[in-house]
Amino acid sequence: MLTTIGHMTAHLEVSICRAADWEHAILTGYTAWRQLREQNGGIIHLDLDQRLLTVDPL
Repeated sequence: MLTTIGHMTAHLEVSICRAADWEHAILTGYTAWRQLREQNGGIIHLDLDQRLLTVDPL
């Protein structure tokens, strides 16, 4: 899957991202999605500088 992502984004600015970067993004997103489901919603906070994504309950 990570190889496919690399091929699909080869012509884009994000092509500089490594497979490990994509893996981290996918796993972080899935963790947030799972928390939102468990809590029946929430507020997502994203800090691009720190590369953090957190979910707070409503």
